[in-house]
Amino acid sequence: MIDLVNRRIKVDEIIFLSFKEFFRNIKDIFLITLVFGIPTAIANFMEEKDVIHDSIFKSYNGGFVSFLTMLFVSIGSMAIIKLVSESIKGNKIGWEKAIRDTLPKSVSTIIASILGIIIIAVFTFLLIIPGIIACIALSLSLQFIVLENSEALKSLQKSKNLLDGEKWDVFVKLFLLGIIICLIEILITMGMNVLVVSFSPIIIIGSLISSLLGQVIVIATTIIYINLKNLKETYDFIA
Repeated sequence: MIDLVNRRIKVDEIIFLSFKEFFRNIKDIFLITLVFGIPTAIANFMEEKDVIHDSIFKSYNGGFVSFLTMLFVSIGSMAIIKLVSESIKGNKIGWEKAIRDTLPKSVSTIIASILGIIIIAVFTFLLIIPGIIACIALSLSLQFIVLENSEALKSLQKSKNLLDGEKWDVFVKLFLLGIIICLIEILITMGMNVLVVSFSPIIIIGSLISSLLGQVIVIATTIIYINLKNLKETYDFIA
């Protein structure tokens, strides 16, 4: 059993725990990804294949797909956060309850996501490194919304406070985990290209697989949140 209370978890531990929780809850995670991933996959497919030819719609198509992706990814991530946080405590709640419990918080999540994107974009415009730092600093905002019922602005501030002094450590953990996920995705895509002749299914299935593997990052940030919150509370720091 890896200690999440009395010490910072190491890189290999966060990778192990993330995949462990992923496979432990694979059915529920898959169903959540399916519910919120199918609309996004279809939208990406329509954009890729230029299905809609209406000139007015096409002029806004990229923005529409981006907004739709952000919307469903954010809502799906909330359900995953709830599911995994309960799983770590030994509770099994199922995908339906995870969605039901988090849907009322969708507005705060969308606002936090939009504000986060704006902040990160501003810092990235200034320099790449500040953009990365801002991205990491705000990476736990959804956890605060889901697990502490924080409002959008408050969740961003709490995420920044909790990750004060922890940003580069978290960056390394998520970066290495991201590389592993990318390698897995590349191998799966290569296999699909060999087995699937038609291009259309590859786009939709590939988008769903990418969404499913992306949940490992959501799981990792949730574990990091739990670990850092426990440490801060143990040593009387307030996030």
